Amino acid sequence: FEYFDNESLSVQANCGIRLQGGHSRRPEKNPKHSFLLVFKSEYGPSKLDYSLFEGEAQPEYDKLILRAGFGNSWTHHSHDERQRAQYQRDIWTKDTQREMGHPASHSSYVHLYINGLYWGMYAPSERMDREFAAKYMGGNEEDYDVIKDYADVADGTIDAWNKMIQMANAGLTSNEQYQKFQGNNPDGTPNPQYEAMADVVNLADYMLINFYGSNTDWDHHNWAAARNRVKPGKGFKFFCWDAEHMIKTLNGNELAENNSNCPSNIFQQLMKNETYKRLFADRVQKHCFNGGALTPDASLARWLVRTSQIDKAVYAESARWGDYRRDVHPYQTGGPFDLYTVEKYWLPQQSFMQNEYFPKRTDIFISQLRSAGMFPNVDAPVFFLNNKQIIANTLFPGDKLTMTASEGTIYYTTNGTDPVNWPNSVSTNKTTLISEDAEKKVWVPTANIGTTWYTQNDYDDSGWLLCSGSPGGIGYERSSGYAGSISLDVSSRMYNKNTTCYVRIPFTLSAGDKMAITSLELNVRYDDGFVAYLNGKEVARVNAPGTLAWNTAASGSHEAADQESFTLTPFISTLQEGKNVLALHALNQSTTSTDFIINASLTASDQPSDALVSDQALSYSGPITLNQSAHIIARTYLNGKWSAANDRFFVHPSDFFDLKITEIHYN
Repeated sequence: FEYFDNESLSVQANCGIRLQGGHSRRPEKNPKHSFLLVFKSEYGPSKLDYSLFEGEAQPEYDKLILRAGFGNSWTHHSHDERQRAQYQRDIWTKDTQREMGHPASHSSYVHLYINGLYWGMYAPSERMDREFAAKYMGGNEEDYDVIKDYADVADGTIDAWNKMIQMANAGLTSNEQYQKFQGNNPDGTPNPQYEAMADVVNLADYMLINFYGSNTDWDHHNWAAARNRVKPGKGFKFFCWDAEHMIKTLNGNELAENNSNCPSNIFQQLMKNETYKRLFADRVQKHCFNGGALTPDASLARWLVRTSQIDKAVYAESARWGDYRRDVHPYQTGGPFDLYTVEKYWLPQQSFMQNEYFPKRTDIFISQLRSAGMFPNVDAPVFFLNNKQIIANTLFPGDKLTMTASEGTIYYTTNGTDPVNWPNSVSTNKTTLISEDAEKKVWVPTANIGTTWYTQNDYDDSGWLLCSGSPGGIGYERSSGYAGSISLDVSSRMYNKNTTCYVRIPFTLSAGDKMAITSLELNVRYDDGFVAYLNGKEVARVNAPGTLAWNTAASGSHEAADQESFTLTPFISTLQEGKNVLALHALNQSTTSTDFIINASLTASDQPSDALVSDQALSYSGPITLNQSAHIIARTYLNGKWSAANDRFFVHPSDFFDLKITEIHYN
């Protein structure tokens, strides 16, 4: 291994080399393989001691990955991906995670030669393993559990991971469950008898990055997590990895991502807790507003840094691999098989990223979050220092802080406490509107019956099949798996006949119950897809094509390991006093599929009414003179609802002139 910098030999070391990656190592799918460099004493030095990366990256490596780029590259077997090639998406994602204040793999760009033959543009990257964890999280390498991709153990054991998943699936709704998950007593103080399972702030930011970029190849794989078994700290931290399918389309939406035994499942369980839901909203406010990491200018600036590093090198990549699918190995019959050049493909995609994607994506993303009930509709206060946009947090004597909000009343504190006294999540009242064993009317159509079966609540379904009693599922099982979840077997009507099944579930609401509802959640057990309608309004859709017919098949496969949750809070207004109907157009992928299941429950909750203004909070009425350092937290109150928090620490240099170091602990 030889590394040249500025046309001079910078470092040379004998090492081992292995292929790296999953599908990308298959030659028909990608001829340009990634490599893993292994430094061991049996080959040469036991570690590579050289600063390959800028910034705070640690200089020693026992393993180093040379990423070739597979998804959205010119060597990919799909033209749809080849035309999007930029070679920046994965690195931009990891740069963003570091910008948010979390560890992430460092990367750079090089030209790679193998035995003198030019092999293309590559991205050396730190490997996600125990060495990485110890470098950036502290402690000893042998103490770390590192879990990756399909919940595979890279280092350590799976025990703590399994315990975390079990705790999450058991429920994190109550304050006691949520605090114990973090290793705390119910009042939030640490309990030495409890192990912290996950760093909830790190997880919120990790999910936020992937949601913003609408990552379409995640998180059934392409993730990593690490935790110190001996000194767990705040628990597992999550790291972006192999993010080649990020930031592709303006309107991409992956907010419903929920895969069992994966980070998304832990997150979705946490989002059922009102305290965590607020924490996530506050992280959105921090990163998507006021110059945060996911604001248009900041996101574009990070992109342009990497663009400037490869805008010339990408010509060499085009010369090496741009004609491969046209002239060497098409692999798939569907084209076009073009010559992929910088001018025809890379520059137009750069223009889209710079002039369309980054300027517009943040606003679209906020709208998506609000529609999903994951971010308040009330705008948070905006801060100005001396009537100007805040660029730095440094204060000078007499500086004046002003706050504005589009509407509502602003409450703030200057000591870093929340201006709102929030109730514990345990006090939230939940009501089951539809249980899994609720009575259902079921029909497997043999011809088109129109749309009135789901648009009209008084539709005559007296001739339909009745599903009643526990467990309440509708489906069939020709092998093993779903039999214990099925009350109505429809194999004689569906197997080898139809992939569609209609379900109607009536329920009743009183006027008082309807008025009290502030959040609504649909939980569905399905194999393979469905569209849900609430009183005729479409409210959820998974693995369903755009146009539905009486014999439509699911557009993808899905195993119903458990119920999956879908936030219906934006559709609360669809509920009616009196009779309501939840209708499901359930879809199987094939008439010869060995199994099928559909079942659902619907849960409502009310936001506690005792979320009161803190006795330390002030109502904003005009400019605030800041003569000393202050930690400002402000929220807007409007019609019974609170905004996310604008949280900023302002530093007055004179407050730190007398700072003394009184003790040093060295480990």
